[in-house]
Amino acid sequence: MIVIDGSGDRKDGTATTHVVRQWLGRLGKTDNGVVTVTTVWTDGRVYYPLHAQPYTPAHHFAHGRADPEFRTKPQIASALAARGKEAGFACRAVVADCAYSVSDDWYLTLREAQLPYVVPLKPHRGTWARADQPHAPIDAAQALTWTDPDHPGDWTPVERHFRDGHTETWWTADARLGGWQPLGPCRLVVATTDPATLPEKATWYLATNLPHPNAPHTATGPHPPTSPRSSACTGCGHGSSRTTNGSRTNSAGPTSRSVPTTPYVTTRPW
Repeated sequence: MIVIDGSGDRKDGTATTHVVRQWLGRLGKTDNGVVTVTTVWTDGRVYYPLHAQPYTPAHHFAHGRADPEFRTKPQIASALAARGKEAGFACRAVVADCAYSVSDDWYLTLREAQLPYVVPLKPHRGTWARADQPHAPIDAAQALTWTDPDHPGDWTPVERHFRDGHTETWWTADARLGGWQPLGPCRLVVATTDPATLPEKATWYLATNLPHPNAPHTATGPHPPTSPRSSACTGCGHGSSRTTNGSRTNSAGPTSRSVPTTPYVTTRPW
């Protein structure tokens, strides 16, 4: 896989080109510093650094965020992943944390490069849908059927193997979020240790365009067909599409609503 991440370093002053007050993961807080977006190729045994590019804040450009040279961190990240593919580093999927899941440009660039992805969604981040449909990933998970391990309903058990040698039984399921089609261009996959309670620190909500394991084979290889730009935003259900959220009359119909976004929720890598 190709792993995307941002590395932040504290830096005083404002004279350095890339300095701005922003989230610095190493410090675990917002502070003055520089963030560099990086990509790493790994097969689980070897970790090979590919590319790195510092993020340049908008105020360093003549026209701010409207400047044609300005790039957001997700835009930089997806472009670096595409460069990794062009350099010959094949991958099953591109993975990143949930900070990238709110960017339309991130999804679109990866789809245009025909790169599959797996990215976590924030559990309570809302998306447009009809009033009687789930509006957030956690709503979609709670709508799945479950009785007990002997009667799992929509859930499938999987064995997770850890580096220290121990294993755990987790449960996974494809959920339906709003107008999403689970086998469409983007799927919502839920993984948890307990489908009955969906514990916050042991439940992951993942968006992926990898095909369902039981889906008919319509394409070979790890790269699915590129989806049209017009449907890419609404297909991912991440709630940040201007087409989806900005329109007064959207695909969900006149009874649609949106659930407010909650603060950032840390999600561990799957």
